[in-house]
Amino acid sequence: MKLKRKRNKGIVLITVLLFMVVLLGLALTVAKIITLNYKGLTAQNQEFIQFEGADGGIYAVAGWMYFYKRADVPLEVAKTDSYYVEVNILANTVRYPKGYSTAWKGFLAKMNSSSKSTEVESVIFVPVAPAGYGNE
Repeated sequence: MKLKRKRNKGIVLITVLLFMVVLLGLALTVAKIITLNYKGLTAQNQEFIQFEGADGGIYAVAGWMYFYKRADVPLEVAKTDSYYVEVNILANTVRYPKGYSTAWKGFLAKMNSSSKSTEVESVIFVPVAPAGYGNE
């Protein structure tokens, strides 16, 4: 009977070791999943920041054009560390907006703003003044 007890003690030790190995594997798996989720959230946050930078470039350039009523945007407005905006003038006089009978003097511009891996494209109308106010 003494031999039987020694075998049982060895089986308990092996069982405990196997159980610990299984728990260690589960803990490592959970740690890996948490790390991957954190890396994914960090990358998603960086993409969001880059998109907002490119979008902000559109607003900065459009605001400058609207305020000064000009299409020649200075380089310090069109290019910063957060964005780079290219402006292409599509038309110099257009009718805007629909439903109004007044022809507006202004220009239609296509803007392409980029910030690292993100790109935003926009078409804007910059009014100068309604026609008939000394600008025809």
